[in-house]
Amino acid sequence: MHDGMPDISEAFDLSSSRWRIANVDGEWRLAERLPEGVVDATMDTIARGGKAGELLHRAFTAAYGITPNEGEAYKMAVKAVETAAHPLIEPKNTGATLGTMLAVMRNAKQPWTILLDERADHVGNNASFLLNLMQALWDGQEDRHRDGEVTLAEARTAFHAATTLVAWFTGRLVTQDQIAESR
Repeated sequence: MHDGMPDISEAFDLSSSRWRIANVDGEWRLAERLPEGVVDATMDTIARGGKAGELLHRAFTAAYGITPNEGEAYKMAVKAVETAAHPLIEPKNTGATLGTMLAVMRNAKQPWTILLDERADHVGNNASFLLNLMQALWDGQEDRHRDGEVTLAEARTAFHAATTLVAWFTGRLVTQDQIAESR
């Protein structure tokens, strides 16, 4: 052992194994190897996300643990986004879901958008992108909406979409203000 990490970790690294030794919730275990930048961004969003971050962590563990749980991963990804978006989109609705938030956003007089500059000939794309990403996450939860099963690929895609959305909402990068006025 060195630095508290088992020596076997080096063997996994040197062999370019699909797996790595990771400390997850205070326990050493096998975890699927992801690019370091992905792990760093995910852990940063989890750490900064409060309750939404905790739910995102549960989604991550269910999606990338040694025994994945696809339905749980997807469900926790959706709940993480709901938790992150709720205070901004529907703070007074204690029963808010991603579906009700999408309806509120679509019916708003002023569009909800992400803070990216838009070219004059593409105005509205950021609002559409935000809504479409949220709608795809909501619709894709087959085991909630259509009694179907969620695949591992779908659960992992939902997790990564949720990570982005949680980062945007908790980082206050989703706004209803005009972009020109926010500068």
